[in-house]
Amino acid sequence: MTTNITPSITIFLIFLGLLRVDSFPGLETATGTLASVPAVYVLGDSLVDAGNNNYLAISISKANYPHNGVDFPGSIATGRFCNGKNAADTIAEKFGLPLPPPYLSLKGIFKEEERKAAALSGVNFASGGAGIFNSSDQQLRQSIPLSYQVNNWLSIHKELMSQLDPSEAQIHLSKSLFFVVIGSNDIFDYFGSFKLRQKTNPQQYTQSMADKLKEQLKGQAIPLSQQLKHWLSIHKALTRKLGRSKAQIHLSKSLFVMVIGSNDLLNYIGSSQLRRKSSPQQYTQSVVDRFKAQLKTVQETGARRFLILGVAELGCMPSRREKNSTTHECNKEANMLASLYNKALIKMLQQLKEELKSSMAYSYFDMFNSVHDIVSNPAHYGFSDVTSACCGSGVLNAELPCFPVSNLCSDRTKYLFWDRYGHPTEAAARTIVNFVLSEDTQYSSPLTLTQLVSS
Repeated sequence: MTTNITPSITIFLIFLGLLRVDSFPGLETATGTLASVPAVYVLGDSLVDAGNNNYLAISISKANYPHNGVDFPGSIATGRFCNGKNAADTIAEKFGLPLPPPYLSLKGIFKEEERKAAALSGVNFASGGAGIFNSSDQQLRQSIPLSYQVNNWLSIHKELMSQLDPSEAQIHLSKSLFFVVIGSNDIFDYFGSFKLRQKTNPQQYTQSMADKLKEQLKGQAIPLSQQLKHWLSIHKALTRKLGRSKAQIHLSKSLFVMVIGSNDLLNYIGSSQLRRKSSPQQYTQSVVDRFKAQLKTVQETGARRFLILGVAELGCMPSRREKNSTTHECNKEANMLASLYNKALIKMLQQLKEELKSSMAYSYFDMFNSVHDIVSNPAHYGFSDVTSACCGSGVLNAELPCFPVSNLCSDRTKYLFWDRYGHPTEAAARTIVNFVLSEDTQYSSPLTLTQLVSS
């Protein structure tokens, strides 16, 4: 979820880590077997990037160096912005699937068979720094915006259709899970743009974010982006391998995980031009509008199951607290923008569901309140530090990013944040995963993940 020079990572999807499936009986059907999900497809930002940015030549938004990956098998820095596995990895493991590989690692004439196999079990299109708006990383173009991720999905969809016959592909997609985590970078973009703030108020901006997201979900007349092209490539490989009907069945049963949006919000916060152009309300609405179109584009390829996470308290990440040199309190303006976006997103998803009826099912997870509860009562969840970064330098370990020469906390299980940008530690991820996989409806609506994959 990084953006430009500052890979702004919000805390709105702090969940990853290894958990026992039997710890979550809700994931089992009435017969006692794990609900069937043939594939997990991931679109989003650095919170779920599995290494796509490693293949972007000019990108400085990478995590392919220590101390990143210190707790990953083999202590390898794979490009994940974390000390271990990320949320997308964990979700796939829960359903007995291999870790979804980065889409860009599957390109090339010698990767055809690997690409076909991945098309069936899941592919990761996420990119650190990506946002719902292409402009969220406009300066250095160091990430893959959500619209490009949707295009990449269409590529995978085409691959899937070549491997399955139409009816089979439809069933596959209807049972798959699409995981969407995005929006915070759009909010920061609003805060940083005086032009956007002049043009729209916070309510208008967040509503525009929600409308845009709805538009992208529906696939209305919007320019296709690179992520969507990548999906089409994978879809093509899948269709070739299974045949059209089998591919449709496969996709209908798969899970599409979309984790994106925070970079758009962060860009707003950091862009005086955007803030002059629109108010927070206008900007967030434009982000949601675009997201709607991208989601619809993915849905039209046969995707039926979506897991979508809202944005957490952006103002409480270490880098935001560090700027408050006296009290290190959370940034209220950033939190307000995140709240505006979440409200617009929820409304858009409800409207989209009404439009698509049974051809779409989703679970929205409330990261804002779930993480707020952890920060408010850290000891209850086993944490002793919910303000500073585990890896970094300076005040709160938040003045510099996580580098090989940075300070590294000795007990990562006690820290909520991995780095200054709000990436979670594995311990924090486990806690959130408990929330996500719980049958409790406190944070999930209108379905829990358990209900979604069993539908």
